[in-house]
Amino acid sequence: MARPKSNRITIGDIARAAGVSQTTVSFFLNGKRDRMAKETSERIARIIEETGYRPSSSARGTVSRKSGLIAVICDGVTDIRGAQMVHGIEGAASERGYRVLSCMTNHDREREAAYIERLLDLGVDGIVIKPTASFKQISSLVESRGRGLVFIEPGVYSDHANWVKTNNYDATYSAISECVARGYRRFVRVAADPHYLGSLVERHAGFDDALAAAGLPTQDYAVEGREVEPTALAEFFRRQLEAADAEAGEGQADPILVFVPNGWLLPTVYRAMLELRTHVPERIGLLGYDNEDWTGLATPSISAIEQPAFEEGREACNMLLDIVSGKKRTQGHRTFESTVAWRGTTL
Repeated sequence: MARPKSNRITIGDIARAAGVSQTTVSFFLNGKRDRMAKETSERIARIIEETGYRPSSSARGTVSRKSGLIAVICDGVTDIRGAQMVHGIEGAASERGYRVLSCMTNHDREREAAYIERLLDLGVDGIVIKPTASFKQISSLVESRGRGLVFIEPGVYSDHANWVKTNNYDATYSAISECVARGYRRFVRVAADPHYLGSLVERHAGFDDALAAAGLPTQDYAVEGREVEPTALAEFFRRQLEAADAEAGEGQADPILVFVPNGWLLPTVYRAMLELRTHVPERIGLLGYDNEDWTGLATPSISAIEQPAFEEGREACNMLLDIVSGKKRTQGHRTFESTVAWRGTTL
């Protein structure tokens, strides 16, 4: 077979000629052939030899040539949790002689996919990612290029992946159960659609299960998009107080607890509740997530479940660099404990 010039041959050409996927060819080039049929491996090798194909360093994905770069892809770094996570990653990377490229997706799958493709083409040695729901696609793409991959709070906690997370379910269940013990009997959840994001799904489940165990009802205020009007929220809270009064009749109304599982929503909910501050926390309380840069400074200060984002970032980075260096041979899983800061917005 005549040999075309090698610069005209791509990994896609090899895959088509061999009748396999580009991922299979990538696995062959990276030496991951233990699960590959002997006939397939021999066919790919023959076609590469016949065409004179020479893979580029990015297509080959070899770990023998390190770039000294890793990437972190997250939904946002403008909030304190995202910033602390990236800070933890950068600190651990610097200690081990690496530099970090940071990318923000704003929960956009197309943007996330574009970042991953570009970063792999740049030759980063590995990626730490707080992903959208496209867990399997990300794993297949990055691993097919021979790069390290660690997830932070993935939607699916696969035993065949490396991931770091916090105990969102247990932390929420415990905190809501404590609110019940403190005397709250009516509960309002102000939340956006979790979109199958693992951490938010767990928080919702912890909330629902704690109230089901206590035999208490809940009222939901669904937030569409990212824009929320504090005045409309305040009016909703007033109606909840009026309903509690009407139900109590001449007796004392049951106190209400507002739970906010989305960290980015907490500032807006708090502004709405300031219009009812004379009722906080005896008649209406507030429990949120994260935002520790200001929740303790507000008046009244805000009770919140706080996650160790900095430690998560450090662990994810060290896990990734162990993979890149060849020290880590099995999948790593780590769950961190969250804490609850009980402050002025709860009994």
